[in-house]
Amino acid sequence: MALVRSELLRTVREVFTDPQDIVASTAPGWIGVLRRLPARAEVASLAADCRRITDVIAAQDGLIARAGIGEPAFSVAGLRDSWQDARDALCLGARMTGGSAVHLIAELRVHQVLAAVNQPARRMVELTAAQLRAQPDWPVLRDTVTAWCESGFNLVRTSAALHIHRNTVVYL
Repeated sequence: MALVRSELLRTVREVFTDPQDIVASTAPGWIGVLRRLPARAEVASLAADCRRITDVIAAQDGLIARAGIGEPAFSVAGLRDSWQDARDALCLGARMTGGSAVHLIAELRVHQVLAAVNQPARRMVELTAAQLRAQPDWPVLRDTVTAWCESGFNLVRTSAALHIHRNTVVYL
């Protein structure tokens, strides 16, 4: 098992080569990566790298690998939150999405909130959210609600986070 773990770490390190990237075995069967995103890089490039790793691990080692991606962090406290978000994305993504190997927390925020509330409230939100998810503009609404919650329910901060006018937030 130690040989497999060291082989998997080597495979992951071949993709995450920046000297500031941290790659480590965090628990049996788990490899954690703290990746430095260059100034203009997007999370989509990170997701593509993760897909490449999961494909290589499947082809070389015959193992099923999955990846969870948290939000970018800009502080030490943010790293902890991003790490927890990545773990949540991994756990929630396995239950919520089909055969995808890479799960982004940004796409699973509603599920993350539902997992954090008690059962009676969860049932009410699930019923309401089911109707909302059926709407054609669900991705925009989901992103807006997520930004609103993450901005402390502040209209001005929400509009700044979404890069739209505050009146547009009200309209949405």
